[in-house]
Amino acid sequence: MLYEDLSEGAAKLLEDYSAGNVSLSAPTFMIYEVGNVLRKAVVKGYLSVGEAGLRRLLRLRISHVELGVEGLLRTLEYAAEAGLTYYDSAYVIAAERTKTTLLTADDVLYSKAAETAPAMHLKDY
Repeated sequence: MLYEDLSEGAAKLLEDYSAGNVSLSAPTFMIYEVGNVLRKAVVKGYLSVGEAGLRRLLRLRISHVELGVEGLLRTLEYAAEAGLTYYDSAYVIAAERTKTTLLTADDVLYSKAAETAPAMHLKDY
């Protein structure tokens, strides 16, 4: 597993999720984004494929949020308004659609999302 500054918050979140204290959901493409991050770590030699943790992530069974046509269009609108990538904006719109709090470790995404929706930075978890 990779060590990052916010690993403790992520570990606490996983602990709470495993205990059933919180639920997690994300746009369906989230697994591809995580897979790409893990691929980069493997290519750079930081992790082996076996250490990458993709199987563990898949076992978590995080709920997938389908945005549908209207949600995808709203994502584009929001991305243009907020100056965020389409990918990042999809997380905001997914939280909006599911009436949940967006939890992120991304400073820019957090600051933009917090302007219009419930949002929490992982460092505050």
